Amino acid sequence: MSSGLIFRQEQMIEIIPFKSAGGIKLNDSIKNYQPEAVGAPHDITKITAYEFFNGTLTAYVQDDIIEWIAVYGECYLKGINIFNMNIRTFFEQFEIQTRYRKADDRVWVNDREQQDVYEIGNMGLQIWVNDAGRIVSVICDIE
Repeated sequence: MSSGLIFRQEQMIEIIPFKSAGGIKLNDSIKNYQPEAVGAPHDITKITAYEFFNGTLTAYVQDDIIEWIAVYGECYLKGINIFNMNIRTFFEQFEIQTRYRKADDRVWVNDREQQDVYEIGNMGLQIWVNDAGRIVSVICDIE
């Protein structure tokens, strides 16, 4: 029997910059958790995706260590739900100065949709935004 942590779907996914998302800790061993699904390792990078919260949170793992975490649904930063928040509201709410944000080129996420990617370096976050200007996913990274 595994001793890893089990998470419930209704559990709130709180992002703690540079540390964790939904209780999954960056730079921790994936063996400390019980994912709901595991993808095949990438052919070149050997990074493996581990899913939690019915696929809302994915931990990306290399050599059993959690390298980054992506959240594709409701998530909280400092107690505020940022999923589907307008990106300008996000910048104002968290007092993010222009020098701390950078929109990368638009990224194709499928055959029909592109998204803008904002690097929030002082929070270790990558914010993905749809054409309506709404946050649709958040990637958490180590410093």
